[in-house]
Formats: sequence, structure tokens, C-alpha cells
Amino acid sequence: MKKNIFAVFKGLIFTYILCLVICFINWLNMPKYWIGNSQWPTTASYSQFYKMKKNSVDVLFFGSSVCVNNFNPQEIYNDYGIRSYNLGSEQQSIFLSYYWLKEALRSQKPKAVVLETKFLFTIHPEDAINTVEGLTRKCIDPMSPLSPVKLEVARDYCNRDLNEPFLSFYLTNIRFHTRWKSLGEEDFSPSYTSNAHLKGFSPLLYLPGGEYKPFIPTDKMTITDFDPLMKEYLDKMKSLCDENDIKFILVTVPTGMSDGMNNALNSYASEHGINYYNFAYWKNYDKLDIDPSTETSVDHANVLGAVKSSRLIGQILKDDYQIEGHEDSQWNSTKEYYSKILKKAALMTTNNVEDYVALLKDDDYTVFISAMDDASSGLTEKTRKELAELGLQVDLSGHFRDSYCTVIDRGNVIEEEISHDVVTHQGSIRNRRVMYTITSRGYDCGSSSSIVISGAENSKQQRGLNIVVYDNVLQKVIDSVNFDTCASYEEQAARR
Repeated sequence: MKKNIFAVFKGLIFTYILCLVICFINWLNMPKYWIGNSQWPTTASYSQFYKMKKNSVDVLFFGSSVCVNNFNPQEIYNDYGIRSYNLGSEQQSIFLSYYWLKEALRSQKPKAVVLETKFLFTIHPEDAINTVEGLTRKCIDPMSPLSPVKLEVARDYCNRDLNEPFLSFYLTNIRFHTRWKSLGEEDFSPSYTSNAHLKGFSPLLYLPGGEYKPFIPTDKMTITDFDPLMKEYLDKMKSLCDENDIKFILVTVPTGMSDGMNNALNSYASEHGINYYNFAYWKNYDKLDIDPSTETSVDHANVLGAVKSSRLIGQILKDDYQIEGHEDSQWNSTKEYYSKILKKAALMTTNNVEDYVALLKDDDYTVFISAMDDASSGLTEKTRKELAELGLQVDLSGHFRDSYCTVIDRGNVIEEEISHDVVTHQGSIRNRRVMYTITSRGYDCGSSSSIVISGAENSKQQRGLNIVVYDNVLQKVIDSVNFDTCASYEEQAARR
């Protein structure tokens, strides 16, 4: 009898250990997306959502990547006190939006749901649910495996795409069995993907590349049909909101817009007694008050353009839907993090070398500076002072056309050298996780600059000071600039 009990006990222990090993292997091989390695960090966004206090989110956003980059819950909270969360994801079809809404309602009772409309129209006719398989996985995989909604969405998806094995949504190693060859730092550090300070919003740090012409209607009769399956799940989202006394709102961010699309969306909204806000429409676009030199809310908005999109939707939620503001530590505690993001954005909008150098005083940064040709003769006294306040010992004035480079890691100068000859340094940051090589050649030894980080060249390779900023929190280069600090011969003569 004792032998039998012991055998059963050993079998249970073996089974338990086997299950742990299988779970670990599946977790390890599943792709993970966070703000440091993705513009649409769904793993972190959905992990954070499960940590939100029950019934603390008043507004939920759904939609594709343009939703993720345009609607910032922290900005909305800072301006209006409205507690929101962005559950959008890259190429999120309405099919996926519906199931994430259903999942969200298991823990939250929002007063309003905002759906970005891009994927109401057929974009991927080759796909069963109007997106691509990899991005479907990116959206569904982070959903809790214990949720009945995950079981439902996996079954529904696999019934529509017979090539997809149902079991792979639970034993993800079936789908990602070769990924062990390319595991990254985030795969072994759960902290990277367990928090999303900006509640599903992903800030993009870039400058606008062109002018946007807002949509002006010319034809009220043309209709562009919704994708049939998207229409079916749009109706389901509307019904689910009605059943839970939730205001359902349709929004289009500034993007390519046609009369047919606009008419179809207005017609649906009118037929179902809901509101549709087309931010591409010229009157609404004017309300954004975009500065085209630094801000864009078009498609994948930059972080500064998202400020404007978020403020406008926040004003709509407050005025048209009477969504009230509330003090909440979940959003108060992330204000400082967001202010740092805005400070990072200031780097890309600053064209003055003195102001730029002043912004480099941040313990999040590793700063690489490499001189090319000459970087000294055009320096002002204020610029030299700002460089000295970074902790630099070398005063570049008087070093006409010399080679010079420095590396400042989290406020500490770890490399600095000036010479008539070529200057090169190799090293690492983040506990040897990130390798770099920095080189400077003054005029007399070749006139070049190189700042290689993790195997990639980042220097602008132009005359003057070439500066690259690596963010240790985001774990990536966030800016690369050049300031021509070489004065003309006329300027040099005048200074003598």
C-alpha cells in the first residue's frame, strides 16, 4: 500500500515538474513586446491592464497602431482627470477589438468605449480576420490563459483560419518553436514586459516629414462598404456596449480619407444613434492646432502630436459625454515618467546647440560626442559652459581641427580625449550588454566621425559636434544630431 502511495506521489511530483518546464519553455519562446523594442508594446500594455484596480478605468480605447500612437491616457488624465486605458494593438482588426472589449469587461466597468475606425474597411482581403497572423498572435497571446474569452477567441479564429492549430494559443511553443535561436534580454527579464507606465500608449520620437491636407468632403452619395466580418463584429461591440450601459464612440485619426469612407461611417453612426468624430475632417483637424514643424497626429502620431489628439478626445469625453475626472494613484504615480518622455521629445525639436547640450543633463542618458574636421572655432562661451556642466574637463576652445570624443554615462564621464591624431575608444554600457566604438578624426587626420552602438553606425558624420543620445531606460538610441561648431574664416578673424 505504501509503495503504491509513494508511486502515485512520485508521479504527481513528476507531472507537476513537467508542467512547470513546459510552461517555462512556452513563456520563454513567446515573443515579448515592450516600449524598448517595439513601437506597439502589446505584451507590456496587456500585462499592465491586468494589474489595474478593478473598475478603475472609465474609458477604453481600441483600434490599430494609429490608435496606440494617438491617444495617450496619461495626457488625458493630466488635462481632465479622466482615467482611460489604450487597448489598441498593431493592425488590430475589429474582430480582435471585440474580444479585447469582452475581456476588459471582466474587470472594468467603463463609461465609454472609443473605437478607431481604420480596420472597419478591408485592408487584408487575404486574411480570415482582416489582419495578418503574426499580429493576431501579438494581440491574443498576452491575454490571460485562464480567461474564458481567450478560449472563445482562439476557437473563433481557428474556425475561420483552418491552418491555425487551436492548441498553439496555449502551447505557444508550437508556433514559436524556433525562436530560442534569437532570444533577447527581455525574454529573461520579466520586469521589461510587466509594466506599461503610459497605459497602452506608445510614444514615437520623430519629427514630421511633410504637410498634411485635411479631408474636405465633396460627394455625399458615394459609399465605401465596410468589410463584412468587420461590420459583424462592429455590431457586436455596439451591442456589448448597450448591454453594459457604455457609450460607444467612433473616431478616425488624421489619415487618408475618402468621401465613401466618411459617408459610410457617418451613416452607421446616424443609424445606430452614436457619434462619429472624424479628426481628418478639416474642421476637426483645425481644432487640433497642430504645429507642422514639430507635431504630427497623422497616422502614427509623434508624441507631441499625440498631445493634441489626446487633448481633443479628452475634451469630447468631458463635454459631450460628461465623463468626470477622478484622483487616482495609478495615473498620478506615472506623471513623472511621462514628463521625462516629453523631455526626450524636446531633444528632437531643439536646433540650438546650447539649449541641446543643456538637455543632456539626465541620468537616463549615455551621451556620445565625436568631433569631425573642426568643432571648436565656432563654440560660444555659453556652449563651452554647458559642456563643462556635463562634467567634461577639456575646453575645446583653442583646439582648432583637433580630434575629440567623449562618452558620458548617466552623468559620469567615462571617456574623454583630445589629440592631433585619430582618437578611438571601445567600451560598453549597461553592464556590458551594449558595446560601442567611438572615433574622431580632425581635419589633419581624415575628417570623419563614427559612433557605433550595438553594431550600428549612429553618427551624422558631419563637420562639428556629432552627438548621439542613448536612453538606458528605453534601451535604445533616441536621438542623433550634428551641430556645425566650426566658424568661418571671417568669423574667426572677427573674434581675434
